[in-house]
Amino acid sequence: MLSAEAQELGMRAFSTRLPVNFQTERLARERVPAWEEAIRTACGTLEDASSSEICAASITLARDTEGEAALLCGLVEEIAAECGLDASFKLSPGSFTARLTRRPRSEPPS
Repeated sequence: MLSAEAQELGMRAFSTRLPVNFQTERLARERVPAWEEAIRTACGTLEDASSSEICAASITLARDTEGEAALLCGLVEEIAAECGLDASFKLSPGSFTARLTRRPRSEPPS
């Protein structure tokens, strides 16, 4: 419920899709730099190796909530796209696994 002052200013209340726990949200934001470093390391390893050496890389990270899973999916997709890689995901209780693969090369026109 909004305060009378907020209502006078025309503010509206909304509820988020997922319940927000500010302590959990703060912890997730603190984890992002470490998650990003791990994801970039996996992407870099795959990028730097020849396709005959490594065809995929997987990374498993700890997570506590569905909100963290959504954040991780977005982070992995963004970094994988920067590196020209595809990503797929597997969620397990307490963990998140991303599999990074090279995009198929398109055949040049004949």
